[in-house]
Amino acid sequence: MANETMSGRAVPAPFEGEALRRLTLEDMAALAFVLLAEGAGDASSPLRKPVLATVSASGAPAVRTVILRNFDRPGRILELFTDARSAKVAELEREPRASMLFYDPRRDVQLRLAGQAVPLTGAAAEDAWAAAGLPSRRAYLAVTAPGSISPAPTSGLPAEVEGLIPSVDKLEEGRANFALLRFGFDEADMVVLSRSGHRRARIRWPADVAAMEWLVP
Repeated sequence: MANETMSGRAVPAPFEGEALRRLTLEDMAALAFVLLAEGAGDASSPLRKPVLATVSASGAPAVRTVILRNFDRPGRILELFTDARSAKVAELEREPRASMLFYDPRRDVQLRLAGQAVPLTGAAAEDAWAAAGLPSRRAYLAVTAPGSISPAPTSGLPAEVEGLIPSVDKLEEGRANFALLRFGFDEADMVVLSRSGHRRARIRWPADVAAMEWLVP
């Protein structure tokens, strides 16, 4: 993230001493967007694999690690790929409220987002499918839905594609199982962990202008 800045300054790793003392609410809000941009743009970043929390059919929380594919900063929208047969799709169709959790161990920073997620299939997901790499597309060839009971350890893939990337025509068979998740957030909770004393801020977007306030960590 060498080229990313926070209010015109490079992002330190971690936040200690003067870097911590100089943090403003505007810095905390800017840092949230810097982290999301890095997660979407850098496949090697730990921010690439956040946790998505939904509400299960029983009303209990359901959490899983997902892969961040895209970040629309003006719209505050994150995009993820998923199997249309997965439990999280059914959960979000029933209850769209969701949360996401990001943690950067290099900077000791936690970011939580609250909003709503919408699963999109069919024509609405065409561009996302076209942008998906061939290894990503192979996952949607799974014979049964994610979470299905299996009598033995399995990848879920047909035997003929196990351990290899099949032809584009073969991969297209998985298109019907592909869904795009769009998560739009209207609240962010940012925590900077530091030996000098933690910092925490909440940023809300009731309108185009963010409302920001400090919180006790």
